[in-house]
Amino acid sequence: MAERTDVLIVGGSMVGLAQALFLAQQGIRSILVERHTHISAHPRAQAASPRTMELMRALGLEQKVRARENPHAQYGDILQVESLTGRELGRFDGPFRHDPNEVSTTGWTLIGQDRFEPVLRAKAEELGADIRFATEMVSYEQDADGVTAVLRDVRGGEETEVEAAYLVAADGFRSTVRDGLGIGTHGQGVFGRQMNVIFHAALDPYVAERRFFLCFVSNDRVKGVLGLSSTTGTAGCWLRACRPRRRTPRTPRRTASPWCAPRSAYRTWTWPWSPARAGRWPPGSPTGSVRDGCSWPVTRPM
Repeated sequence: MAERTDVLIVGGSMVGLAQALFLAQQGIRSILVERHTHISAHPRAQAASPRTMELMRALGLEQKVRARENPHAQYGDILQVESLTGRELGRFDGPFRHDPNEVSTTGWTLIGQDRFEPVLRAKAEELGADIRFATEMVSYEQDADGVTAVLRDVRGGEETEVEAAYLVAADGFRSTVRDGLGIGTHGQGVFGRQMNVIFHAALDPYVAERRFFLCFVSNDRVKGVLGLSSTTGTAGCWLRACRPRRRTPRTPRRTASPWCAPRSAYRTWTWPWSPARAGRWPPGSPTGSVRDGCSWPVTRPM
């Protein structure tokens, strides 16, 4: 017998988790499915805007979010340099400490998605949302009463049928929901690829005692961005290197080598850099039960 819920959310990143949280706050039942087994360790989007923090305040989460802020948020500086110890080409203070328009009563928070999403998930589950990682949607059908979907546990292979009044597509630019609706993408194609590399290294001796949140490096050997995501000393850090030509087993080490000395615990992630966007709903297609959350843009957030 099929499970019943009000809303089925496909995708367990920032958009999907926020959707589940706000629905739960209103007493609306939801099931969220995410094919990955856990929240990504990559920071991705690095700041929450004043409007986002207003919403967190309404949920009673503002202080919890700020408590998980990047330890280097106190600096807020963004640098442009020839190398980590070389000539400084530019510096500016990011708009992270307050609302620059002086409209909001709260301000920016420097927090990566790897730190933000666990807060959203915990609160959503506390309010009753059914969040299932390691679960993928393999098919769905829409009729006048809503959506019937088949879910699969990616570890054991067991399948479950779920009936929902609404289906929310929060599964990114590879959206299976969007594909199922016959909505393609268009644009100028892929400009290149980018790579994130998370590593651990004692960086203090290699940054000339500079304090920063992001450091853009550009020279003949390397072009990329270094972001500090932990406290000083033996730091947990992430590196975004721009447009590797090809991903190979040795790419992360070659990419990171010009930046710092001893390092360990690599985690890599690549994605296309493209202005492609999704097209329109096909004429005559039913749209009553399917809602888009985050399945349109190809370019991922910084």
